[in-house]
Amino acid sequence: MAICPKCKSNVNTGVPTCPKCGTNMPMGGSGGDLIGGGSLLGGGALQRKQRSGSGGALGVGPTSFGDQVSFVGGSDAAKQIENINVAEMDESHFKPITDQMNTILTQMGVPSAINKNTKLTLPKAERKLVDLIAKKLDEAEEHFGRVVGNHETYIRLGNVYYLGKRTREYAIQSGEVTLTVGLKDEMQYEQAISLYDKAIELNNNFDDAWNNKGNVLDDMGRYEDAIACYDKAIEIKPYGEEYWNNKGNALDEMGKYEEAIECYDKVIGIKPDYEEAWNNKGFALGSLGMYEEAIECYDKAIEINANYEVAWNNRGYALGMLKRVEEAIECYDKAIEIKPNYAEAWNNKGNAFYILRRVEEAIQCFDRAIEINQSYEKAYYNKGSTLSAMGRIDEAIIMYEKAIEIDPNYEKAWNNKGNALYNARRIDDAIDCYDRAVAINPYFEQAWNNKGNALYTMRKVDEAIACYDKAIGISPEYVKAWFNKGNAQFNRGHVDDAIESYDRVLGINPRFIKAWNNKGFALGSQERYKEAIGCYDSALDIDQEFEHAWNYKGEALFELGETTEAITCFDRALQLYPDFGEAWTNKGRSLNRMEQFEQAILCFDRAIELQEDNEEAWYHRGIANARLNRFEDAINNFDRVIEIDPSFERAYSQKGDV
Repeated sequence: MAICPKCKSNVNTGVPTCPKCGTNMPMGGSGGDLIGGGSLLGGGALQRKQRSGSGGALGVGPTSFGDQVSFVGGSDAAKQIENINVAEMDESHFKPITDQMNTILTQMGVPSAINKNTKLTLPKAERKLVDLIAKKLDEAEEHFGRVVGNHETYIRLGNVYYLGKRTREYAIQSGEVTLTVGLKDEMQYEQAISLYDKAIELNNNFDDAWNNKGNVLDDMGRYEDAIACYDKAIEIKPYGEEYWNNKGNALDEMGKYEEAIECYDKVIGIKPDYEEAWNNKGFALGSLGMYEEAIECYDKAIEINANYEVAWNNRGYALGMLKRVEEAIECYDKAIEIKPNYAEAWNNKGNAFYILRRVEEAIQCFDRAIEINQSYEKAYYNKGSTLSAMGRIDEAIIMYEKAIEIDPNYEKAWNNKGNALYNARRIDDAIDCYDRAVAINPYFEQAWNNKGNALYTMRKVDEAIACYDKAIGISPEYVKAWFNKGNAQFNRGHVDDAIESYDRVLGINPRFIKAWNNKGFALGSQERYKEAIGCYDSALDIDQEFEHAWNYKGEALFELGETTEAITCFDRALQLYPDFGEAWTNKGRSLNRMEQFEQAILCFDRAIELQEDNEEAWYHRGIANARLNRFEDAINNFDRVIEIDPSFERAYSQKGDV
């Protein structure tokens, strides 16, 4: 019996690699590189290891037992395993066969202990051999009526199927084109779980099997079940830092960030230089909005391993959330320098450029992410959002459709496609997209709000209000939905209700400037002008350059008879926005009141230049011309009003007076 120099496990003398961790064992004598040490599959023949690189065959021994012991010549392990006649064996004969199968899997490089970063690539011939071993174990279980053999054989088989699926996913994400285990014949996670369960049946204290089963369950989204497995592994091996780390990851996926941090702290207490635990703790802290503390953890991970690209990427994200975007880009660049095909870092760098309004550079980054991973739906989504912000709506829609093609349940892509269609004035199509989004996620409050906006645009105001109520029911402090509901209520003539909605907005966010403005407008419609002015002043306290508040404050002052002060407000609005047609009209009305008719007409002309069908400007221009005794011009002005709006009663009255 020998001792593995790495994991200290007991290893049968003559076995070339440790069955536990795969470490090469020191060999005594001059017998060369041999498989086995005197007892192969029930016999006593020794065969040299024939494997060269990854394509060689692995030798085993006799393939049947009884009076006639037959051997397969050469080193065709697959044929030897295929010819094993389980029906003629008893358990004592089959057990050593599973030991040899374990050795074969070990020589292939299939580990027993794995983590979520472990990757496995096997050539086709070795994959066929794995399937034959699994088939033979199934035959044995059926024959003996229970699981028989070496528990490590079962865990290694489980690892092949589990890592095959994960390696396939990694290959796709990284843009690799090499053949990976399961790339063509992908095994399901359920097969891996079944094999881990069999390993546990043979050895209930097999901590690696409990851990690996937890990893599969975690990948399947069965986090509670995964945690139960990690807890069992921890019970067996309390200082297994990998198990604590994995439990923390599962808790993190469930949103239980504080509990996850406790697990990561446990890991760090066991192994202070465990960079992944520092990174994961940083991720959990960031999820709690504690970005400064998260950065400290990422810095610690990078201090341990300066080439830890994941920590660099995550550090960049945390800096971005702190609005330190230039520093974030430096981190993404470092991650990409370490791993040029790091699609996530390219995507995040694109997001950072988007925040800086460097949209062309953002698109280049998203394109690079897509080039690396053509199934990266988030990169298509982000490219679509950038194109939409650039006004390239049709191209944006194509990107959202690509994201949806990859993930038909990507509710955010459906929502943003709806937004793009809305901006393209394809309102019915937009509503269809919002409906798809809320069908996928009925609690997607933004999609309910956006559907409400689309319905409001179609003048289906009551239906719009129902959507806003749905959004508010999901998220009671969703200020945009409250604000939009207030606008719809005002449109329906429910002014008091609208004011209540604006008050709800301001109770949640006192700096929501448009809510102050619209509340003021609603109060003004009730002739509560002084209260309205108070709202406009609150808006201007937030932003002195909010031209709409200046204009509406001027209107309220005008109604109170404070004409000079009103003109001052209109002038301020026009200083901020010279093409503000409504402010030009309001200033002209004020000048009419002050009997400065020529100057008033100049204001109305400017308003009409900006909007030809501005009936208010035409109407008040007619009044100015009438006061200047330009009756023909006045009549023409009133006729223009009636042409624009035949229901404009004041125009008929003024025309009659002229």
